[in-house]
Amino acid sequence: MLSFTYSTVILKTAIFIMAVLLIILSRIRIFEFENSGMVITIQYHHPFQKKWMVPFIEFPTHLFHDFSIKNNCLYLTLRKENEEFIDFKVRLYRIGSAQIKKIQQEFEEIKN
Repeated sequence: MLSFTYSTVILKTAIFIMAVLLIILSRIRIFEFENSGMVITIQYHHPFQKKWMVPFIEFPTHLFHDFSIKNNCLYLTLRKENEEFIDFKVRLYRIGSAQIKKIQQEFEEIKN
């Protein structure tokens, strides 16, 4: 039979591990990039969240001006209707190099 202090240590350790796992799970984000040909949509959502997500950024392709990818960040320059430019920074959460190359190819096609 376990002593009272030993079972308390096990209980505290289990609670600590569960708290750490909950924090890790709550920080998970899925990055979603979609190019329909006319509109580009970028959004983040949590994998366990069921409700509809508002896009982080959504813009028509004709407003796209330039882009760059540095240090897992996508930097976008869009042209406003009045010919001014606006810049956006989008973090690329846990995306592999193959997926980053696909995103680059998509933007290169739009740019040309």
